[in-house]
Amino acid sequence: MAKRIPGAVRAAPPQRLSPQLCHPASSPPEGDQWLHEIKLDGYRLICWIDQGKVVLRTRGDQDWTGRFPYIVREVRQLPVENAILDGEVVALQPNGASSFNELVRALREGKSERLFYLVFDILYLDGFDLRNVTCERRKGALAALLPDGTGTIRYVDHLTGHGPQFFAECCRHGLEGVVSKRRDAPYRSGRVPSWLKAKCRKEADFVIGGFTRPK
Repeated sequence: MAKRIPGAVRAAPPQRLSPQLCHPASSPPEGDQWLHEIKLDGYRLICWIDQGKVVLRTRGDQDWTGRFPYIVREVRQLPVENAILDGEVVALQPNGASSFNELVRALREGKSERLFYLVFDILYLDGFDLRNVTCERRKGALAALLPDGTGTIRYVDHLTGHGPQFFAECCRHGLEGVVSKRRDAPYRSGRVPSWLKAKCRKEADFVIGGFTRPK
């Protein structure tokens, strides 16, 4: 399948890679050249699959495989020999929103079976490097690979265009925000303007100070 994807390059899988990151934005951009996903509130993990061996690495390249045995078990069922997936481990609330507090609680209590691996990108597939493939085609290859969305591993779907309207609906439903991605962009490590994030909740840094009476 991978060799038929325009832009795919036959190559050995990279041994290490840094994930692509988002530039902050006040709102999603207009235009049909952008794909928009619901922003997740979890732990970013790169999943490495090699002949049945599964390794989960954090954004800082720490090995967290042992923390998520249920995810590892389901990843092994995917119909691939070699692949690299990009996604986030999240805890889902009844309304479908991700909750970082519930994620931390599940890990603290050792109950990783409550968690899900939501995958939004694929960087390598069965002998082919997909990082130069357009975002839209990578997501198409990923959607064809993943199961029907009822298990522990789920595909992150998207909307094409209508970014500001989608953002308004996400905020109205109490979601984290929106991640917008250029349809025609390759995958590049680091903070790249082809990925933008707009948060519903406004945040800022504040210094909290105090004093004690002198002795």
